[in-house]
Amino acid sequence: MCLEKRVSKRFNSGTIELTKNRKRGLNRCYHKGWRKREAFKVLDNLYKFMVKGTVKKVRGRNKEYDETTILKLLVLLTLAKKSYRRAKRFLEGNGEYVEYLGLKTIPSFQTLCRRAKRIPLHEIVQKITKLFTDLEGLERKEVTVDSFRERSCKGSTAQRRRKRGKYKDQGASWAKTNKGWRYGRKVHISLNLVNKLIIDWIITGGSTHDSKVAPKIADTCKGFKYILSDSAYDSNQFYGYIFEKTGLVTVIDINRRRGLDTEKQKQLR
Repeated sequence: MCLEKRVSKRFNSGTIELTKNRKRGLNRCYHKGWRKREAFKVLDNLYKFMVKGTVKKVRGRNKEYDETTILKLLVLLTLAKKSYRRAKRFLEGNGEYVEYLGLKTIPSFQTLCRRAKRIPLHEIVQKITKLFTDLEGLERKEVTVDSFRERSCKGSTAQRRRKRGKYKDQGASWAKTNKGWRYGRKVHISLNLVNKLIIDWIITGGSTHDSKVAPKIADTCKGFKYILSDSAYDSNQFYGYIFEKTGLVTVIDINRRRGLDTEKQKQLR
């Protein structure tokens, strides 16, 4: 291959890569702009779901940030997938959000953690779910219960704290999973399968079995017709509680590790 062809080939390939990078940059800018527009739309419509009496005023001195502003900031961080520690850097890089929220100063990590604990999230979620279900006229037909684990800290940090015997999160615990031992919490949720809305949730230690929390999470499913769950909820106690207290029709996977045959399990049901 002659020198001219090599030079032209490299030039063309470099031009193609340059145009690709420009397109990627434009797509990223468009994606960021789209996400900001969506975030503003959610925050604008948040007042529709702010039921009166949900966010209560706390007695004492005037707070620098009111409860509504803190709630909007928490929703914004959730949409942006940012932690409380990264909130300050995130808001400093996006002045539009600071101006929209009307913040004179950016709240610190400690302020966000302290104020977030005071917000009655369970009451807010339940009222929003009921309001949305009533407005849409959706049928309360199928509900599912399940759980997942959430880490309280990094794996290396958990191992270091285990050796020292000093844990910051006293409610978390170690649990053996398919991917090994993990330290954290366990979140048990009940979900409406029709509109994909979370009805309620319970947070326990990572080693808590689903069957121990099953009666409490089943109480949040009253008013539905069917309840769906995996084999972790396959127990005679759970079946008895469902039939006596809630009247739901159970659709639960069979747990083959119970040591019973499939026919015997069907007879027990």
